[in-house]
Amino acid sequence: MTRQQSRGMAGGLKRASLRPQASRYQPLSNRRIFRASPCMCSSPAPTALPVAAAAAAAAGATRAAPLRCASPPLLPTSSVNIGPCPPEREERVDARTCQHQQKLQTDYVRTSSEKLPRMNAALAVGPARPNSRESERTLATLTAGANPRSNTQVHTTAATLTDIKARLSSVVFTGSSPQPSSAELHGTATTAFTRMPSPSDSLEAGELRFTGNSAPDPAQPQAMQSLLGSLGACSGTVEKLAGFQGGLNDGVWLLQATGRPGKPPQDWILKVVTATRKASSLPTEAQNLMRIANQHPGILSDPLLAFPTAIFSCVSTARGKTHDLLVMRKARGERLCEVLAMKWHSGQRNDCWRIIERVGAATAAIHQRYANMQHGDLQPANIFWDESTGSITIIDVGGMGITTTDNDVQHFAHALCLLATSYGSQFEAHGIAAFQRGYHTSCS
Repeated sequence: MTRQQSRGMAGGLKRASLRPQASRYQPLSNRRIFRASPCMCSSPAPTALPVAAAAAAAAGATRAAPLRCASPPLLPTSSVNIGPCPPEREERVDARTCQHQQKLQTDYVRTSSEKLPRMNAALAVGPARPNSRESERTLATLTAGANPRSNTQVHTTAATLTDIKARLSSVVFTGSSPQPSSAELHGTATTAFTRMPSPSDSLEAGELRFTGNSAPDPAQPQAMQSLLGSLGACSGTVEKLAGFQGGLNDGVWLLQATGRPGKPPQDWILKVVTATRKASSLPTEAQNLMRIANQHPGILSDPLLAFPTAIFSCVSTARGKTHDLLVMRKARGERLCEVLAMKWHSGQRNDCWRIIERVGAATAAIHQRYANMQHGDLQPANIFWDESTGSITIIDVGGMGITTTDNDVQHFAHALCLLATSYGSQFEAHGIAAFQRGYHTSCS
C-alpha cells in the first residue's frame, strides 16, 4: 500500500466519523458550500448554529462568514432547517462571502443587506389582490382568450367598470354570464356616455319665484339678483323692449350687465315664453331647446345662431311653474328687414343681393352642421346683419327641428315674395337668385 493510498483511507475514516453529526444535512460535495450565516429565505435555530459551523469546517470551507442575524424572519425559527436552500429555489453563491443569495425574478431588485428589510416587508404584506367579484367583472370585459397581464391591469379595469356601474342603472356583466361581444361592449360604452351629464344640464339655471297672476317680470329685484348671479355680473339694468316681440312670446327685455373686474360689459336678451304645451305632441320651447342641445352640443357656441345660454323656470307662488325665461346674447347689428329697406330705397341694390347671398351661405352651413335641421321660421325679421363685421346671426331658434309644411329655402323665398309687394318684382327675382346662389355655393 502506497503512502498516498493510506492517506486517502485515513481521510475517509475521518470524514465518516463526522457523518453522524451532519446526518440532517445533504451529502457534502465540492459543488455545495455551506454557510454559517443565515440566508434570506430562512432563519436558523439558535441550537443549530454550532452544528452548521462544524459541518462547514468538515466540508473544507476555509473562510466562513461571521454569524449575524438577518432582517426579521418571514417564518418561525422552529420550522426552518439549516442547510442548502431547497432545490426548487434557484440560488447563487457569492464566492467572496460564501453566502447563498436567492435569485429573484424581478431584475430591478438586488439582494443586499441594506435592502433586505424592505424586501421582507413587501413579501410579508404581499400585493393587494382584487376580490372575486372584481375579478369576475374584469374577466368579463376582456376579449375571448385574453388574460390580465398584471394586478395593475386588473385594478384599472375593475375601477373602470365600477365607474360605469355608478353611471348606469343596468346590470354589469358577471363571470357566470356569457362572454360579451365587441358590439355589446361598444353599446355599453355608448350608453354610459349618453347617461353622463348632458349639455342641457348647463342650460337649466334654476328657478325664479314671482307673485301675481301675470307673466313674470325680470326687472323685479329678486329675479334681477338671480339673473346677474348666473351670468357672473356685478350689476345691470333691465329695459323692456317696445314694438312687436313675437306672437308666441310673453315679453322681451334687454339686460345690460356690468361684468366683474377684467370682464367687459355684455348685453343680453331676456325672453319669457309659456311653459304650457300648445299641443300634446309638441314640446314647449324650453324643452325643444334642451333637446337640441343634447343632440348637438356645439350649437351652444355657434356664432351663426342666437342660442340660449341659460333657461330659468318661472314659478308662481300660487300657480306653480307657468313660464320659462330664456337668456341669450344680444345679436349684433340690425334686423335684415330694416337693412334691406334702407339700402333699397337709397339705391344700393347690389348690397342687397350681396347680403342675401351671405344669408343663403349661412343657412347652408347650419344645415350641414346639424343634420339638415330646419330653422322653421327663416325670414328677414329673424336675421341680424352686422355691417361692420359682415356677420349673420339668426335669432328665434326655439322652433328648430320641429316639422313644418316647408323647408328654410322655401320659407325664405316666400318671405321675399311678400317684400316684393312693396319693392317690385325685380326684388323678388334677384333676391331669390342671390339666396340660392349662396346656398348652393356653400353646399358644394
